[in-house]
Amino acid sequence: MTKKHIHSHGRDKIIWALDPNQDPQLAKNLVAEMKLWAHKLNCDIQPVTVTDSPSFPMEKVSLYLNKLQVRQLLPTHLIIEKLSSARAMASALARYAEREKAQFIFVNTHAKKSWIPFQMGGFAESLITTSRVPILIMNTHTRPSLKLSSVLFPTDFQQDSKRALLHLEPILRKFDAHVILYNLVERQNIYPPDVQYSWSNASRSFTIASQSVEKTRQKKAKEWIHHLEDQNVKCSSVIKPQKRNLSSSILDIAKKNHVGLIAMSSTSGPLAQALLGSVARDVLLQAKCPVLVYYRPKKRAGVKQPSFQVSQTKGKEGFNYAQ
Repeated sequence: MTKKHIHSHGRDKIIWALDPNQDPQLAKNLVAEMKLWAHKLNCDIQPVTVTDSPSFPMEKVSLYLNKLQVRQLLPTHLIIEKLSSARAMASALARYAEREKAQFIFVNTHAKKSWIPFQMGGFAESLITTSRVPILIMNTHTRPSLKLSSVLFPTDFQQDSKRALLHLEPILRKFDAHVILYNLVERQNIYPPDVQYSWSNASRSFTIASQSVEKTRQKKAKEWIHHLEDQNVKCSSVIKPQKRNLSSSILDIAKKNHVGLIAMSSTSGPLAQALLGSVARDVLLQAKCPVLVYYRPKKRAGVKQPSFQVSQTKGKEGFNYAQ
């Protein structure tokens, strides 16, 4: 346990996935971000270390925290997981965070930009793809947000995305942040009915199809904006036709608007290390600001669902941003 800590009096909790083997210098930005969130959201910070060693020396954690000069933390919690795999350890932390009703888990990733499909690997990716508690992740070149005045929210306007937005609302209000709803209108595939079909006709069909999809999504964006403004959240939208790949587009919009956070809803399939889609992975590895990931977000208890309608038919009007 740390020598100096605070006592939680029913306050919400942020879990810090603490790795005492990590270079303390690499954790400084994450600590700065946690302090900002804890202050704004009136949360306590609890360091949690997961190990497969029953004889893990807690003094190692105390020395690590002293090097970082971190004060006013809840006592460090140690989770001993018999299985030494990254996924087992991540699952153990995810279960603890959910049991403790933690609001967020903060974690570093040290993976580098790479084309390799499993480029993140290890604990961080496993945690993101197993935890029902939102994960805030910072890569090696992410800088902490100073005041979080704006948030980029890439959305496909589907159900998981709507739920993530509902979880994001109180954060936006606490930070008095402006949220930018971002949707990319992907390229439409137009197949000529026969060889006599001219390319000019195909081009016109392509334009009409893209304009129709864009118009539909603009309408959805207005419904979402109306809901957010009713909740005293400042909001705007960016609906653009696809010119580059989705991850590059998200990163470009984030840079152009100087956002302090990218918030994403990630949905995925049953495979373990392949769960996190390529778009979300690329954003996580390259973003210069923190990224908040909601994986299969729960319905908020006691919160009435918003009145705006969201199509639940995937593959027609929506785009799965985590694939």
